[in-house]
Amino acid sequence: MKKRIVPILLCAVIFCLPLFAVAVSAAEISPPSQEYTVTVNAGPGAAGAGQYKPGDIVTVTADLSLEEKNYITWSADPSLSFSSKDRTTATFVMPDGPVTVTANLKAVDYIQAYDPFGNAALSTIVAALPVLVLLYLLAIHPHKNKKTGKTELGIFAPYAAIAAALVAIVIALFICKMPALAVGSAFVYGVLYGVFSIGWIVFGAIFLYNTTLITGKFEILRDSVAGLTPDRRLQALLIAFSFGAFIEGACGFGTPVAVSGAIMCGLGFRPITAAVICLIANTAPVAWGAVGTPIITLAGASGIPEELITRMAGHQLPFFSVIIPIWLVATLVVMDKGKLSDVIEVLPGCLVCGLSFAITQFSMAEAGNVMLVDIGAGIVSLIVTALFFRI
Repeated sequence: MKKRIVPILLCAVIFCLPLFAVAVSAAEISPPSQEYTVTVNAGPGAAGAGQYKPGDIVTVTADLSLEEKNYITWSADPSLSFSSKDRTTATFVMPDGPVTVTANLKAVDYIQAYDPFGNAALSTIVAALPVLVLLYLLAIHPHKNKKTGKTELGIFAPYAAIAAALVAIVIALFICKMPALAVGSAFVYGVLYGVFSIGWIVFGAIFLYNTTLITGKFEILRDSVAGLTPDRRLQALLIAFSFGAFIEGACGFGTPVAVSGAIMCGLGFRPITAAVICLIANTAPVAWGAVGTPIITLAGASGIPEELITRMAGHQLPFFSVIIPIWLVATLVVMDKGKLSDVIEVLPGCLVCGLSFAITQFSMAEAGNVMLVDIGAGIVSLIVTALFFRI
């Protein structure tokens, strides 16, 4: 058998050709992925150092003992973008090369003690005292009315707020051992945040309400709602739920109950009935109240993107938005000493009101909208429900 040596170009393979036909193919073999070192400078108990491939998700953790008297921030050399980070952990995508991650320590004088008594139940009760004092003074504490001479429950709201603030300051100073400068700074920051981030929204809403009241436009609004339907149950849906949701989205912070309740009282509802109905109706839109303030505040405190929080809220609340109009009407019927049949009679209106609101609420939240969810859903529900009542 005669053997021929056949060279194969562009490779280093040489073989003896046999008498029968053969097929030769070349396969590309990827070289093994290069691994690079992650070094973590975050105390003796730090975790996350090691070898990683480019593109791997790396999470490093600082020694938890460093948190006791230091505030931790993260940096990397070479510089990179952290996908998430907090005081103890940081996460990033492994780059094409070694990286050193460092926990930078900044000494602080005070770390908040969440359990100053070493007893979770007792510490929780003491922490709740400022809120309990506020609620007691607002609703239960008896005082004599100087004009009428009668004993009434609850004191002037600003006085109750000042008393609750003093209780909080005492707890911070003497129980939580917070430095006086930190207590004062936190108090001033809270006041300024309340005035400029919240107060101006409420001020604008009350100013607009008073303007419409003085100019007589409020009566036009009230008569317009009354002209749509004389049925108190349906009026409650329009005013407390749909219109109240719009006011909640634009103003928030109790304004929907004040404005919607005033309209309902003007239509002949008892004040206590109007207040209860408006409070129930305000359950559905409150997450996006005051142009999304709760969502925005939670995102700032937790580091979770606003769009993700609003989507998660939009997956949960629309179910309640369908139920609440029915619950609202049922409560009104009970307070008016009505019958179950009175609720069933207006069930289609309840469903139209709730579904139009819920669908819009879900759609806008799913789109990642934060500021206009309540405003949009309230307007759509108001228009759709009013048109339905006209049919």
